[in-house]
Amino acid sequence: MKPSSSPLRFSPSTETVIAAGIFWSLLTFYCAVAFGMPLPGQEVPRWYALLGYIFDGVAYLEAAFLCLRNWLCPRLLSDRRIWLFFSLRSWLYLLANFFFGYWELGLERFPDVSVADPFYILSYIALLWGMVLAVRSKQVNLKPWQYAAIAGLITFGIGLGWLSSFPPQESQTALASTAPILEPAIIAQSAAEKEAPGWVLEIEKSLAPLAGVLSLLYVVSDVFLLVLAGTLVLTFWGGRFSRTWAVIATSALLLYAADIRYAYVISRGNFETGGLLDTLWVFSGILLGIGAALEYDISTRPRQ
Repeated sequence: MKPSSSPLRFSPSTETVIAAGIFWSLLTFYCAVAFGMPLPGQEVPRWYALLGYIFDGVAYLEAAFLCLRNWLCPRLLSDRRIWLFFSLRSWLYLLANFFFGYWELGLERFPDVSVADPFYILSYIALLWGMVLAVRSKQVNLKPWQYAAIAGLITFGIGLGWLSSFPPQESQTALASTAPILEPAIIAQSAAEKEAPGWVLEIEKSLAPLAGVLSLLYVVSDVFLLVLAGTLVLTFWGGRFSRTWAVIATSALLLYAADIRYAYVISRGNFETGGLLDTLWVFSGILLGIGAALEYDISTRPRQ
């Protein structure tokens, strides 16, 4: 038994975290293929939209717990503030998902801006700042080719962000054919939205002017996410913590891919919860938890 420095009573081993992550990933992917990709003329079961939120929630709840464990561990070798911000990111994401799901499944309303958006933005800020702290903690000087690679990532991120928000006109037909078909209760946006309480309407009305600003913040956050993910790989490549940060960078890249695809789909008004796209967010949360477990294992492993 290896000693544990975590003040938390329940502290799963790294092997358990990895095995649980693999199982949850396979289950998520199987359900997405079985229920989130209907044949022409068929519909995605409405209950599967709720199941998608459960898959997402469990993944980020685990990540929030494991990152919190790292922050509380006095023997952790890396800056513990990194994991505090990663844990905060996961909690904010869970809260945002709760509001988004309530608006979509509970109220059956689809406003341009909901209560969830400010919490999503705050979760991005927490994640990005944690990644910045990780890069700063290394204190290395990048080589010219590494700076060139980062500059290329910036250019790529900005270009892809623009294309995702303003996709070519000829892509509309292909995009529409890949959008999941949900039951009539979920496709209320194109007809008449469900009548909502007065306080809901007031919130939507007050948040509506922020649509443009929030869209810009999402694009900027995704660009920084891509750049910092690449910088993490270049900074920690071949070092003692390379496995940890390779997993964290992969988590960030999957989050970036999911966000870009979401922006591309939402720009044509075809996104609905329950498609194969949602699995990328789940995988990102699972990898964040695995990265935290690897860091904890390295820090608490007995050394000569």
